[in-house]
Amino acid sequence: MDRNENYQNNEYDYEEIDLKEIFNVLKKWRKTIVGVTIGAMLLSGIISWFIMKPVYEAKVVLTSPGYRQMAVYENEKYILREEENVEDDIRKIQDRAVELYIPQISVSQYPEIACSSYILNKVIDRLNLDWTYHQLSEKITAEKDKDSGFVVIKVQDNDPKQAALIANTIAEELSLYVKGKEAEGMKQSFNVLDKQLEAARQELDQAVKQLKDYKINNSSSGTRAEEITYELDEQKLLAEMERKKDAVDLLEAKKMELKIKEAFVKDQERVLVLSPAVVPEEPVKPKKMLNLAIAGVLGLMVSIFGVFLAEYLREDGENA
Repeated sequence: MDRNENYQNNEYDYEEIDLKEIFNVLKKWRKTIVGVTIGAMLLSGIISWFIMKPVYEAKVVLTSPGYRQMAVYENEKYILREEENVEDDIRKIQDRAVELYIPQISVSQYPEIACSSYILNKVIDRLNLDWTYHQLSEKITAEKDKDSGFVVIKVQDNDPKQAALIANTIAEELSLYVKGKEAEGMKQSFNVLDKQLEAARQELDQAVKQLKDYKINNSSSGTRAEEITYELDEQKLLAEMERKKDAVDLLEAKKMELKIKEAFVKDQERVLVLSPAVVPEEPVKPKKMLNLAIAGVLGLMVSIFGVFLAEYLREDGENA
């Protein structure tokens, strides 16, 4: 029992001696520790306040208006569907089967387009910036917010006014780009419709000619069977002509609808600026107080480690 108590007392004495040595070392080198810590903080303060240039951040928030599909031509027409009607063997299609949509760029594509070389080079030329595309791209971040779905474009620069100007210019160039691409898509739709309309008119002219030629070359006079055959053939040719005429009418109506949509696209902004960039008042970099705190902690840790290393090397040298 006494032996165990003596062992515990000796262990306690060793721990007490170790703690005393630690405090003695810290006390001995306290001026060095304080000096190194203060020196690190002073160095950090000098760099943060006098050497590092402040960086300002301006941001612009964008979204797409998200216009609904226009419904201009509501009348139901029946033409040209690859589906046979059992009763009269006439193929039909509804007007809804020839839908035309305003070509749109998805809002999820805005961040990638905003940071593209095309947009940024446009901004450089417009603002006469003495930067390359890569230099400007390093100052810009663009992303789509997961919660709101809005696109946020941020620009960081040492000049707060220039940061706001660049952000707003990117938004303007993005809007022009999207509008231009939609206009190109609209032009392609017109070209497709014109080709379809021309082909449909040619088919109509051919159907009218076939009906006229049939009436000229054939007569309903004759036996009853011949008259019935003549009437049936004439009805089929007439139905074919009406079907071709419906195709022409539908395509012409679709072309008129597309013209209305084109005018709508031209008069409306395709990129909606929810919050334009304003000149920032406070810099985002450097974070001076945070830098001071980090420098103080690092200075304290390095100085403590250094003094204990010095003590260890000194004792090791004496023992040797």
